[in-house]
Amino acid sequence: MWNFSNLPDMLQQMRNSSVASACYMQAFVAPLCWATLTTQSENMTSDEYDTLLSAAKPALQNMPFSRMNLPTDGGKCQNLTKMMDMLKDVYGYMSKDQRTQVNVTSNSLIYLLGLKKSCTPSLKWLNLEALTMMGPYVSRLAPRDVDSSPKEQLCEFFHSGHFASAMNMTSKINPSLGKKFLQRFQECFSGNQEFAENVDKLGILACHYSTTPDLPPDISRKLLSELKECDDFGNPRITQWKKRLVKSVMSNTNSTEALPWLGKMVASLSPKQLSEIPAKSLKEFLKDLGPTVQWTKGQQRTLVKKLLCDKVSLQDCWKSGSHMRPEDLVDLQSVAGGLPSSVLKHVKNIPTDKEGLKNMSMRMSKGQLMAVLQGLLGQMVPAELVQKLFGRLLRRLPLNKLDKANIFTFTSLDQVVVKMWSRPQAAFLAKQMHDKQKLHWKLRSVLQGVTCKMIDGVADNETQDMAQAITETPQWLSNVQACRMCGQKAFCNEGERES
Repeated sequence: MWNFSNLPDMLQQMRNSSVASACYMQAFVAPLCWATLTTQSENMTSDEYDTLLSAAKPALQNMPFSRMNLPTDGGKCQNLTKMMDMLKDVYGYMSKDQRTQVNVTSNSLIYLLGLKKSCTPSLKWLNLEALTMMGPYVSRLAPRDVDSSPKEQLCEFFHSGHFASAMNMTSKINPSLGKKFLQRFQECFSGNQEFAENVDKLGILACHYSTTPDLPPDISRKLLSELKECDDFGNPRITQWKKRLVKSVMSNTNSTEALPWLGKMVASLSPKQLSEIPAKSLKEFLKDLGPTVQWTKGQQRTLVKKLLCDKVSLQDCWKSGSHMRPEDLVDLQSVAGGLPSSVLKHVKNIPTDKEGLKNMSMRMSKGQLMAVLQGLLGQMVPAELVQKLFGRLLRRLPLNKLDKANIFTFTSLDQVVVKMWSRPQAAFLAKQMHDKQKLHWKLRSVLQGVTCKMIDGVADNETQDMAQAITETPQWLSNVQACRMCGQKAFCNEGERES
């Protein structure tokens, strides 16, 4: 089988056979085809190369980095082009190390091919053909490699849209490489304004574009679409730039029309602009957007007022006899931080939408959560409240209320441990379980409340059960608890106990 001349016939037979054989081809023959391609391609016909390359593709999708040996010589120009096309297809499956290896090796091969008579000889090896061949792997180039690209061909690559297509396949680029590409691409234009008119071709490079001229609304909108995937937190300048662009776009677009394409960048709108959007449009948009947007306090207050009490203040709205429904809270979600605590005290029921309640509580301060609990405790007894609460709201429940709930009189141990408790709550519950001789070790978050004294009291014949149970949720076990448990005689042998 190592003789590549036998492989095409074998592959053809397997393709005509059962699904099980196809599975075998992917598991065994695909790596074999890849190994053959990277060591014996020089003597293959074009058809043989195509057959083996197609069969090898599945192996590249999950091949360990250490086994991904790439060809070490230039081979035939057409073969390298075909291999790079296949490697572009599996780019999304590759690790960072694999992509870097492909890039380093392909650079060497393209350079070698450039010196062969069968290809265009040139020391400016990164020509249009090479750039197009590399596709998304251009994002792994070294900045100095870009200087090996002739200006005319680099400009043609940019104008052709091949660069934009390649950048659509990657979400990151080294900042120094991004700046180098931008520097070279700007040479293709007579000035910053003309270059800015082509920002829709920049892709991820837009995140490294440092020149910020005043752009007309249509170009600002193009550039905004390129900036959507930029890391605002890693580059605060991007946030400020987005706000300038949004301001430009909004100069001739009303807020309602802008919502569909703004997406997360809606956070760049001022409170005044947000207040001009009809409540119905805003409500549906926020619901689809989810809890991922980072709002300022001013924006949150504006949005809360708009959604709950459009024409009057929140306080006046509440005094007028309105009653906040649980559904109203869920609809707010990411802007719930703008709700006054004085209003939250009037919440009378727990929303049934658990995911919505979780998203809402994630954006609330401790004071707001306590205000919600105050309102709920005015309507429900602690026992009922503990049964229905979860997430951050549950973890803010005071211990005296948890004590009054008499939780073990109406709730099974499994129902208790399935909830996420705070450390003080876990200590309170673990003590109650211990005192009632109900302490078992499948405790989940309650495990963080177990004391060393409780651990020391475990009989030798029960320590194996304890060890097996806690390994299912080790994240709740502190180092002190782990060391104490390992001190148990039956827990591990002397050598294991020391480690």
